[in-house]
Amino acid sequence: MIHRSSSFFSALLLLCVFALFGAGATLHAQTGTVRGTVSEAGTGLNLEGVVVRIPELDLRTTTDRSGRFAFRNVPAGTFAVSAQFLGYPPTGRTVEVIAGEETPVRLVFTADDVVELDDFVVVSGPTANERALARQRSMQNIADIASSDALGNFPDKTLADAVRRLPGITIERGPGEGEGRYVTVRGLNSDFNSVALDGVPVTVSNFDGASRSVPLDVVSTSSADSVEVTKTLRPDDNADSIGGLITIRSRSAFDREGRFLSGRIGGYYNRMISRYGSGYYLNEWGYEGSFGYSDFLNEAQTIGLSLNLNFREAPYASQSMDTQGFAEVVNSSRNAAQAAEGAQYEGLLAPLGVMLQEYFDEVKNKGMNAVLDFRPNDQVEYQIGMSWSRRDSRRGRQRQEIRFDDDYRYWNRTAPVTVVGDTVTEFTSDNRLLREVRDFYEEQNHYTLRFNSTHRVDDVTLTFLAGFQRGQFDGDPDRDMQVRFRTDFGDHTYRLDPNDPYFPEFSTERDRMDPSEFEVNRINLGTRFITDDEWIFGGDLQWEFNGGQSFLKTGLQFRYRTRDYQTVDRFYDRFTVRGGGLPTWFLDEAPDGGGPVTANYHTPRTVGNRYEFGFFLDPTRVRQVVDHLLASGQLEFSEDGLLDSINRSLVRSYDLSERIYSTYLMGQTVRDRWTYMAGVRVEHTRVGVDTFSGTENADYIFDSVVPVRGSNAYTNFFPHLHARYDWSEDLIVRLAGSSTLQRASYRQLNPSESIDNAEFTVLRGSTELKPTRSHNLDLMVDYYFGRVGRVGAGVFYKDMKDNIYRLNSIEDGSAFPGGIAGENYEVSEFRNARGAEVYGIELSFNTDLRFLPSPFDGLELFGNFTYIESDVNTGLEGRENIKTPLFGQVEFSYNVGIAYYKHGLNVRVAYNWRDSYLAFNGLDVDPRLDEYVDRLGQIDITISYDLPRGFSVYAEFMNVLNSPDRAYFGERSLRPAYNEYRDWSAYFGIRWSM
Repeated sequence: MIHRSSSFFSALLLLCVFALFGAGATLHAQTGTVRGTVSEAGTGLNLEGVVVRIPELDLRTTTDRSGRFAFRNVPAGTFAVSAQFLGYPPTGRTVEVIAGEETPVRLVFTADDVVELDDFVVVSGPTANERALARQRSMQNIADIASSDALGNFPDKTLADAVRRLPGITIERGPGEGEGRYVTVRGLNSDFNSVALDGVPVTVSNFDGASRSVPLDVVSTSSADSVEVTKTLRPDDNADSIGGLITIRSRSAFDREGRFLSGRIGGYYNRMISRYGSGYYLNEWGYEGSFGYSDFLNEAQTIGLSLNLNFREAPYASQSMDTQGFAEVVNSSRNAAQAAEGAQYEGLLAPLGVMLQEYFDEVKNKGMNAVLDFRPNDQVEYQIGMSWSRRDSRRGRQRQEIRFDDDYRYWNRTAPVTVVGDTVTEFTSDNRLLREVRDFYEEQNHYTLRFNSTHRVDDVTLTFLAGFQRGQFDGDPDRDMQVRFRTDFGDHTYRLDPNDPYFPEFSTERDRMDPSEFEVNRINLGTRFITDDEWIFGGDLQWEFNGGQSFLKTGLQFRYRTRDYQTVDRFYDRFTVRGGGLPTWFLDEAPDGGGPVTANYHTPRTVGNRYEFGFFLDPTRVRQVVDHLLASGQLEFSEDGLLDSINRSLVRSYDLSERIYSTYLMGQTVRDRWTYMAGVRVEHTRVGVDTFSGTENADYIFDSVVPVRGSNAYTNFFPHLHARYDWSEDLIVRLAGSSTLQRASYRQLNPSESIDNAEFTVLRGSTELKPTRSHNLDLMVDYYFGRVGRVGAGVFYKDMKDNIYRLNSIEDGSAFPGGIAGENYEVSEFRNARGAEVYGIELSFNTDLRFLPSPFDGLELFGNFTYIESDVNTGLEGRENIKTPLFGQVEFSYNVGIAYYKHGLNVRVAYNWRDSYLAFNGLDVDPRLDEYVDRLGQIDITISYDLPRGFSVYAEFMNVLNSPDRAYFGERSLRPAYNEYRDWSAYFGIRWSM
């Protein structure tokens, strides 16, 4: 498909580009070149984003990441060259330009605050935050940057934590997840973002393998120089970033003037794990370490190597109260009197269960990042980069489930029933209790290999990129397991106080504290293997004129992605095991004769100290029993069970390929105080998916599968126009119009249809889903004052088309192969909405308090606030007058904090708050059942102190208030979804650099 309106607009914009930039090209017959570097005294750090000017000629440029700048076609004569950088007083020098020659310039910033102590000197230069502000100040488009400090360290342990300090950024974290690995940009969830490592797009799979979201622990903070979140794309950026383009930059030896060594070693403590006492299979202590090295490998300093190594082990635990969701009360009573009595409850909502869950996650990270540069002269550069990271995780869960029935027929009609609004808040029904233990071992590897080259000939620059990345997720078929036990039926009571909705009360007729009540019901030994590969090849040609301030640029790029998603399903239950049933196994007597499978640890109270969990299961002991049953032949598939295992694996597996061909043309020119950038990008996408569709019969056996092939192709045009107005040196206005898209996630593109005639459910995807497209407008005003002061204010608007959402609806079974007529099937599928609008404002500030008397003159205040609104036009009947936000769209969010930097002491206290948002598991036909993640506020504290000889000690405390993560269905006070507590944790240690 080709979008004609965008095509026409793009063609018109191209004419403007040629007219605007062609008119600005001027040449100087008697000219020379001024070329130089800017660095920082004391650290030898080459400074990026320094504004360098030749005021007499009204020429302005900024330094690159190696601190380099150049003015070409400068008329012969004597001129002053000045430089300005946040956190430093201005510097400069006078140079003589000789026609036909190159004039070298070296500028060095020296701090205006140097304190001599007994054994060492503290130089008070810019902080990491101030360096980032300096780079942002110099940019043409709108972006936010999180930067490492002069010692090569981020104050955060993951890059997700680092970028969540930026305006409009919040962390996504699901139930049981120990770390926030994914981020939301301007209220748009992580599916709307793309991540690149040194120019190579990144894809990393998780267990679900469902989306294009990329976790930001792919590269350790010890390997990263900075993380840049670009909110208004340029034509030379890949278009798949409606929310933002997150660029991770590795360190280079040319970032500094000479050798640099750094290291870090430390520990980790998790308060929640300490609550379980001795015998718990995780230790509350962890560790971390990193080592960094960069230097030139020859005397001429033309070959440089940067190497970073890192390792980390961090245990996590959390406690949660969950409901099984809510459903409309049905009334199938056969007795006429009961049916009449139950009619008053039909259409009301009732919970399906209450679950107490204990999650744990033991994470081990290690990685390496290496960059080799060769710069024989200022006109030629070659760079080879390699990155590898590995994340081993043991993730588990203990679940205790109290089930209720939404059919009035099974309610205890002598027990009280209470209704508040449209929800049943107290009732008693007949059902089962369940206990479950889950223990998964996951290995995630990510590899990146790239080659970059740059060639400059006079005013022409040619760049080339070739890259390969692989993201790999491997489960462990020998250790992964999920085992469920259940009791017989009994009456269970549910009570909810609307004034305390996240702590519903319950009671059970069965003794949930007695292991002998629970018998094995299901054993799941399945796992998944996912491999994502991507090749990228691209070249760019840029022609500079007007002293290097203006340019024309064009390029070509090819990206080839593949995903191999393989599921191994091994479900053992009464339908699949030979002999028609599982072996006899109660929790108090294991069939291998080795004693019970209950654990020797406990926690007195759980979930905010409100519930009694009782006994735990020992996952290691449970696995021993399962292995015994397998070895003794007691767990052996029947013929139907083997067929079911094979077919389930086929239906849930797929192979995907995606090819993206792109080209662009853009230009930039400077006119007085205005800087204009305009261009257009074209991307053609071809995708193909091979998989299977299947049908499950009433006996829970997948007995029918058919191969399915899906394909799609489309072309998109992306016009861009950026304008920057330097009202003064301190006041900068940026205006941008851009066009972007987001391709459907891999799971959404999977055309498989899974029909379950036992549970009456259908799950389907579609390769024919259109990508979500967005036309974007942004206006940002920044005012810089004092040494490091900044106030920023901006507004943005996105007009989106073909948003993709998950719809849960009801259809009659006769519509499906093998379906049962007259039964209501719950259908979950992905569709394109008609469109959506997103608009909002961003405010941010940063200032020091140097005007205060000592020692308070080391204080610094910072903060940002984002307000976002969105409205999705789903085109669904019944939702015309209901405002539906985007999934993951946060309405209000803000970060505020105070920092102290003086005499080697660095302290930062930050409070991060975000509003509630619509969860990612889809809309329901009944809007009352839309799930929302509730608002959350969290305080983090970071402290470090500089010691002699380049050493410093540090400590970081996360979530010091033990703020819980919560969610609800439609109405916070009546329908809780989950309530999860993680408690606080801390990193601490020592680091050094030289």
